[in-house]
Amino acid sequence: MQQQTWTCDCGTVNATVRPARKSRLVCYCKYCRGTMLHFDKENDLDGKGGAELVMTLPEWVTVTQGFEQVKVLRLSKRGAVRWYASCCNSPMLNIHPSRNFPYGSVVVRGLDDPDALGPIAMRAFPDQAYSNVRASRIAFYWVTMRAFARAALARFRAAHKQTQYFTSEGQFTKTPERLDDARRTQILGLDAKDR
Repeated sequence: MQQQTWTCDCGTVNATVRPARKSRLVCYCKYCRGTMLHFDKENDLDGKGGAELVMTLPEWVTVTQGFEQVKVLRLSKRGAVRWYASCCNSPMLNIHPSRNFPYGSVVVRGLDDPDALGPIAMRAFPDQAYSNVRASRIAFYWVTMRAFARAALARFRAAHKQTQYFTSEGQFTKTPERLDDARRTQILGLDAKDR
């Protein structure tokens, strides 16, 4: 798919992004929603609490301007690592916490041509939506299997070692922030646990 530019709300952080084909999705999990709520981006959620993302690989997302403004947030011990532009609190990229599983998803709202991504291919974690969401299990498995195949190919090419997000030893290039329990409970719900 054609490369796009991702820009934060204030224009300080720019990145080039190569979205994966047919992988535009809406995620209703409490962690994607909680990230948007933490950064006061509730208006960017859909009416049922979903965040619009597009899958990619970490190697396909390169910050070309303002990397010093990019910070990292973790909402759980094992969940996605969420990179954002701290200059204006714009969520940018979610990646797997292990470099050895090169998965990423970019927040669609910052891309310069969202229409080029095509239609929504999957609605993930509909059981965590604010209200009923119709979602296809077939679509979920199809899009997920394509993500696993991309990750496997990236590992085969050793491309997962060539990103801005991990050191050569596989550590994050920036120290993730953790929220206190009160804030986590506020944005994730009263039943939120540090899993």
